[in-house]
Amino acid sequence: MLRAEVLAGLGLERGDRIALNLPNIPEQIFYTEAAKRLGIIYTPVFGGFSAKTLSDRIFDAGAQVVITADGGYRNAEVVPYKEAYTDPALDNFIPLQTAQAALAEVLGALDLGDLATRLQTQVESGLAGEITIERSDVMRELGHALAAESGLSPERMAAIRTTVARRLADASHTVRAVVVVRYTGQEIIEQPRDGWSHDLVAQATARVLDRARSAGFDVADIDGLLALADADLWRALAASHPPVPVPSDWPLFIIYTSGSTGKPKGVVHTHGGWLSGVAHTMRVVFGAGPEDRIYVVADPGWITGQSYLIAAPLALGITSIVHEGSPLFPHAGRFSSIIERQGATLFKAGSTFLKAVMTDPASTEDMATFDMSSLKAATFCAEPVSPAVQQFAMERVCPRYINSYWATEHGGMVFSCPWGISSHWQLMPGPGRCPGSMPRCVLPSRPTRPAVQPGGASPGRAKTGNW
Repeated sequence: MLRAEVLAGLGLERGDRIALNLPNIPEQIFYTEAAKRLGIIYTPVFGGFSAKTLSDRIFDAGAQVVITADGGYRNAEVVPYKEAYTDPALDNFIPLQTAQAALAEVLGALDLGDLATRLQTQVESGLAGEITIERSDVMRELGHALAAESGLSPERMAAIRTTVARRLADASHTVRAVVVVRYTGQEIIEQPRDGWSHDLVAQATARVLDRARSAGFDVADIDGLLALADADLWRALAASHPPVPVPSDWPLFIIYTSGSTGKPKGVVHTHGGWLSGVAHTMRVVFGAGPEDRIYVVADPGWITGQSYLIAAPLALGITSIVHEGSPLFPHAGRFSSIIERQGATLFKAGSTFLKAVMTDPASTEDMATFDMSSLKAATFCAEPVSPAVQQFAMERVCPRYINSYWATEHGGMVFSCPWGISSHWQLMPGPGRCPGSMPRCVLPSRPTRPAVQPGGASPGRAKTGNW
């Protein structure tokens, strides 16, 4: 609720867009849920992507506000998120359309006649397909275009280049505000567009408490607010921001996938279909209930993080275990120690790290140091998995370590082994009918049967069209 008030205080409302570029920390979840409450469309961007990629996705998604952090931790090193990713994305890159408009403005003002059209056309041709660009990209293409022209003196070409460069220096990105979460605590360069999250939250807290008091609740601080009975707490919070009603197919978030083309494409998932889809798979594939604790090795910048780290557990009231950094650093026992310490009952992770453990005896030994018997089910993250890795996972991590078929476009699992099937069929590592390895479901003395679909067409599949 407090983060929702922060977003509203920045002037955001239903249908507006934001981008999140944060480490895997609770603040990312807080702002994600705040956006959902207000009907704000968000795009999560993995913190390991380049500033260029971040810039492209910010602009392509139409984000007006970026939420980032001073830094994060990755393998015992501080990664300066804001200064390594967000600031360069917004300062070093500008939207292609903005650059083209600036160039056209300058060339038109110089009264170059047909030369202006030729220069504009050649520059646009050289930059075709880009989303955001560096200013130097325009100058490079303009230099090529000018060099191809005869009859222009060096002085005239220099004057054109200088005028264009000055105009491009004034061009900027479309983001109007950046919210910075203080996490690692190192010093950063503050820009006029920046606002510290803790300062904004403090201001939001005062406003939320004032509205709660105006609604008839005698609360002096957040502790007093949280001490209210559930029904009263709901009414007190609704005095600030009741959940904004939206249609079930209203865009919830945009997440990018390269797909088969290698160019990022924004996949749009919606409020109703996607959430009902991922919640359904938790019951059908995992047999999940309120007593479960799920540990997902994934970043919210990937669909697995959005679906199974955040949304599905919250929808079912299940505890979700969040960790930052590699599951294998400082040693391969890290992930198994988290399972033991937190009592995880459900586990979801990619196959790459488990293959690394399997092929290194020292890592296998580190992993085995900790007790993983609390797990009742585990699954890979829709990756191709060899029978050897599958068998290792089933023998050394969890007997019900299955695979599942889905992709970013699906939003959640669409093909896997349903919960409870092992009481009738023996789970075995082996090839199935979908990409990657699926555990075969085998009834003793009967032919091999393939794994089965959790049920019907996936309601969580991505929407198409212009959003």
